[in-house]
Formats: sequence, C-alpha cells, structure tokens
Amino acid sequence: MNDFSSTTIDTQRVKIPPPLTLKPASSTTQPTPKSGLQDIALIATICAAHFLTQAGLAQSIAPIPNISQSFTTPTHTPSPSWYSAAYSLTVGTFILPSGRLGDIYGLKRLFIIGWLWFALSSLSAGFNPRILETIDQQSSSRGEAFFCVCRALQGIGPALLMPNGLGILGRRYEGKRKNMAFAFFGASAPVGFVVGAVMSSLLAEKIHWVWAYWAQAIVCLVMAVVSLMVIPSIPASSQENATTAEGSSEVESIWKRLDVPGAITGVTALILINIALNQATLVSWSTPYTYFILIIGLILLTLFLFLEFTPSLTPHPLIPPPLLTLDTSFILICIAFGWATFGIWIFYLWSYLSTLRTLPPLQTSLQFSPAAPSGLLAALTTGFLLSKTTPQILMLLSMCAFFTGTTLIATAPVNQTYWAQTLLSILVMPWGMDMSFPSATILLSGKVAPEHQGVAMTLEESQRDKEKALSISNNLSESHRELN
Repeated sequence: MNDFSSTTIDTQRVKIPPPLTLKPASSTTQPTPKSGLQDIALIATICAAHFLTQAGLAQSIAPIPNISQSFTTPTHTPSPSWYSAAYSLTVGTFILPSGRLGDIYGLKRLFIIGWLWFALSSLSAGFNPRILETIDQQSSSRGEAFFCVCRALQGIGPALLMPNGLGILGRRYEGKRKNMAFAFFGASAPVGFVVGAVMSSLLAEKIHWVWAYWAQAIVCLVMAVVSLMVIPSIPASSQENATTAEGSSEVESIWKRLDVPGAITGVTALILINIALNQATLVSWSTPYTYFILIIGLILLTLFLFLEFTPSLTPHPLIPPPLLTLDTSFILICIAFGWATFGIWIFYLWSYLSTLRTLPPLQTSLQFSPAAPSGLLAALTTGFLLSKTTPQILMLLSMCAFFTGTTLIATAPVNQTYWAQTLLSILVMPWGMDMSFPSATILLSGKVAPEHQGVAMTLEESQRDKEKALSISNNLSESHRELN
C-alpha cells in the first residue's frame, strides 16, 4: 500500500508534456507577401495569364480576313470558324484535369509549364503558314489544317495557366485581398482582348499576321522567367501526398489521385461534343458523321458522370463532391448562358462593324478599346462590392449587364452613330464579364478546401470557355456558310 502511494506521488511530480499535434506538410494558406510590391508583382503575373489568353482569342478574330486569305486558293475554301474554335475548345476542355495536376504536383510548377507550352505552340502556329508561302503555294489545305492543330495545341497553354493561377491566388489570399485579386484577374480579360485585337490587326496590316503569334511566344517566355522569380513556392496538397502511404504502389496511387479514367472520358467527351456541334454548322446535321460523333461524345459524358458519382470506383474524383450540388449547378448555368451571350455579342458586333459599316480590322479593334477602361472600373467596383454584398447579388447584376449589352447592339441601326448604342453596348458588356467571373470564382472557391483550389477553378473556367467557343464558332460557321 505504501509502495503504491509513493509511486503515485512520484508520478505527480513529473511534468507531463502536452500532447503533440501533427500539422500537415504544407499550410493551407501561404503567408501574405511582406511588401506591397511583391503583392503587385504576384497578382500582375497571374493576371497576365488571363490577359494573354484573351489576346490569343483575339488573334484569330481581328485579322480573320488576312488569315483566311493566306489559305485561300482556287481549289480550297478556308474554314475560319476553326481558327478560334480549336483554341477555345482545348482551353475549355483540358482545364478539367489541369487543376488536379496542379493540386498534386504544385500550382507554381504547372503554371510555369503552361507558359512554356503556350510559347512553343504560339511559335509553331506562326511558322507554319510562313513556311508554306515560301515553299508550296498549293498546300493551303494542309497548311490550314496544321494551323488549326497548332491553335488547338496553343489552347492547352491557357488551360494549364488559368486554374493553377487562380489556385495560387485562392491559397495565397483571404478576405478582401482575395476578392480584389479575383476582381483584377477578371478585369484582365477585356483588356487582353482589346490589346490582342489591336496589336494583331496592326501587325497584319503593317507586316504579316504571323508576327502576332511570334510576339506572343516571346512574351510567354518572358512571363515564364518572371513567374519563376515572383511566384512563391506553394507545395502540393498534403492531403493528396498522404495517399501514397496507404499501401498502394506509387503508380497506382498516382492513377487514382489523377482520376485518369475520369480525365480520359471527360476530356474526350467534351472534345467530341464540341466538334460535332461546331462541324454541324459547316456541313449541316444531314451529314451522318456529325450524329455519330455527338452520340459517342454523349455516351462518354454519361460514363464520366457515372464514374464521378461512384466513390467505390473513383476515390479521388476529378470534381470534388462539394462542387456537385444544386447551387453550384445554378452558378455554372448562369456562367454558361452569360458567356455564351458574350460570344454571340462579340461575333455579332465584330461583323456589324467590319461588314455592315465596312471598317478595316484595325479601326474595328480601336472601336472596341473602351471595353478596357470599362472593364478596369468594373473590376474595382466588383472588388469593393464583394465586401458589401453577396456574390449572388453580383451574379444577378452581371446577367442584367449581359442582357443589356446584347440588346443595345442587337437593336442598333446600321447608320446610327458609333457614339450611341454601339458605344453603350461596348461599355456595358465588360460589367457582365467582370461581375460574373469573380462572383462565380469566389462562390466555388469557398466550397472546397484550400488544397482543392485548383480543381475548383476548373469548373468555372471550363464552362465559360466551352460556351464562348461554341457561340463564336457556330456564328462564324453560319456566317461563312451564308457567304458561300
């Protein structure tokens, strides 16, 4: 009895250390930069990805008469709808797995790879037609096909840049700083399109249209170096890395974490569906292969959804379960209709100015220029309002802006002055873009853990780019078919 009591007393004299708490290998949110200059440099570098993505779209819309002329021969009629469709198709499709790649292997690493890919593919898109002009004048058909392939490869660059850039902002900032960062990212879209349209039109008029692609390749290489220096190291998700310790082989673990079956079925389904819908406007639905491609695409899409909703088959779905909800679906539907409206608006307005008002490409691009300051003002206002109201209210306002901008240009008489409905439409439309984008991004970003920020960004980006691609390419195809 005495021995027992003495043992108890001795134990009470020992100071027992507090229990250890295991922290994840990487913090969920990186510390904010120490200086304002670091802040500005980081956000500007990420915004440059959105800027050059939209500039890449403008490269095939503004100088489209010059590009088509390069591929026109007495025996070949070009298909200009694929110049922009091929680019936007891969932007909207390959975004789906790139966010997961960034979450697993590192957002910064995938972001820099995106710049390098963008540079190389832009370079090849410019070299192809230039070489054909000097070697073989009769190879325009093959040259146009190869140019469209290069445009499709070019779109993979933004597909790597966009979700991983947004993922960096989502993990780096919180609160008002995060709202403003997303708002500026959205504002870079209209500015990038205007600058891309003006520069590509100017180069096409003064030198050759291929120089727009070469210039973009140079800028992308510079941005890859800048990103290496400016963006802080953000480790891959500790939750994703921890799965390798569950006893499975490394190859099997990577296969599961990347959701390879879901990526293959999802990407292939989106490509086939977009090809069928775009090609149908060129060759009409009476052509049997359009139905065949569409049916195969829908079957693969059904298989993709089945895999994503079956946890036993897909332990790490490409789309996290918190994003597969009714309110998320409503957000994506709003983005789909809003940005499809933008695609129709930009095609119609461009045709309206260049065809009905017979303006050259450079002057048409300059008339779009008020969209840039309007977009910046919309971004600043959106960043301020996000701290005063809910993203749902801003989403409603953005849909009203899409409707108003489209209605203004649709009802504008051909002989009316530019300073009336045309200018108002150009000033209003960026508010739809720059209110819907940050609102949807913040709503989706808040639904997932920080380690899944890259994946969350893929949904909004994918929906936005697919609808924009379909609306622009379908309108181009209809116009091209009517002219022929």
